[in-house]
Amino acid sequence: MQENIVIPDSSESCNAVCIIEIDADGAVGTGFLGVFPALLPALLFLVTCHHVIPDEAACASAICTFEADAQPSASILLEPHLGFWTSKVLDVAVIRIASFAAFTLPRLKPHVLDLDGEPAIGEAVWLSCFSRQKLAHFCGRSLGTNGKQLRVEVQDTLPEKGASGGPVTACGQAVAVHVGLFRQTSGVEARASLLSALNDEAHSGTLSGALRPKQPLPSQLTIHGRRGTNDIINGVYQVCEDKECGQNIWVRISPDQYEATMQARPSGLILYKGSRSQAWTVATRLGDGLLRSEGGLGGILARRLKLEDGDDPTEVCVGDVANWHVASGAAGKLQPDPLVRLMPLADADFAKLRTSWRSLAASARTRLANAVQEVEVTGFPGSMSLLNGKLCLLPEPWNWYPAWRPLYNYR
Repeated sequence: MQENIVIPDSSESCNAVCIIEIDADGAVGTGFLGVFPALLPALLFLVTCHHVIPDEAACASAICTFEADAQPSASILLEPHLGFWTSKVLDVAVIRIASFAAFTLPRLKPHVLDLDGEPAIGEAVWLSCFSRQKLAHFCGRSLGTNGKQLRVEVQDTLPEKGASGGPVTACGQAVAVHVGLFRQTSGVEARASLLSALNDEAHSGTLSGALRPKQPLPSQLTIHGRRGTNDIINGVYQVCEDKECGQNIWVRISPDQYEATMQARPSGLILYKGSRSQAWTVATRLGDGLLRSEGGLGGILARRLKLEDGDDPTEVCVGDVANWHVASGAAGKLQPDPLVRLMPLADADFAKLRTSWRSLAASARTRLANAVQEVEVTGFPGSMSLLNGKLCLLPEPWNWYPAWRPLYNYR
């Protein structure tokens, strides 16, 4: 047996482990990012021990810090109202991670939580935890199970404090949660709660119900990250109050028009869930989420991969279903763009944004009032000479600034 051995596959999931600081007294534990690909796809969770985070109240004082190699550390706060499940008997706690927090951890690959696996006796397993404020990886050997716990042969050098909540992995997947050390006559062994013990909760629906409770839909959301063709999809979208469409849609807000009418209107770009594609779609009109080439109604600028359940587009934050495909090129073919992000926009943040819009609108009106009514452009040679001529001031600002249009094209 060797201690502090680097896990062979050097996957990013090795670093999807955090130190959990509970209070000012210095109490610490370990936690890790995990996904339930079959049960709750596209959602991200923090897994640790019940005795580290026993209830939702403990989440308020918990700070989770990830320290990836050669990367700045990143800390997140927990929001248990989004989803929280714990078992004192199993000594396991699972907390849902908000999408905006998940997007701050892009380089960390979450562990796949194996609800069926159970290492065979003698099989090699790996334990990751924080030891003396540093992330360490330990190799072990399965000694079989004791009820719903996995017994792991380890050396005395495995820390007794701070390691609780670390992932125990086998064949690249998390199979158990480390809960502590036990001294036996044959030596010291680690005990870890098997994730397969969650199966009963998963099959009954109790687990998914606790980790994905019904939440009010976000009033506003943002899309950002697109560069180049169709970067117009970037912006703020607001739930449309018009019930005639028969489904929840989010309308892209034009800041100047919004401040004038104080509401979003079902015109311009909209975000909706395709009735046939079951994929979240940004389009110029309400449709079925399919391209014309797919036999659909078209009008699509961007589309996310299919996810059948869920009415909240902002909850998806991990895996392939979080990736957007944007229409690009002359043919308008949907191409993947991993930089595009969709996140909720809190009411308080939207209020701040509106304050900046009002300031910009006031400045735009002042610029427009002081702008000359007519300008003349000269000096463009040859084929560019079409740009020469007189231009007339438009009655409305363009991107908060005055704009002029050729007289022969002015209406």
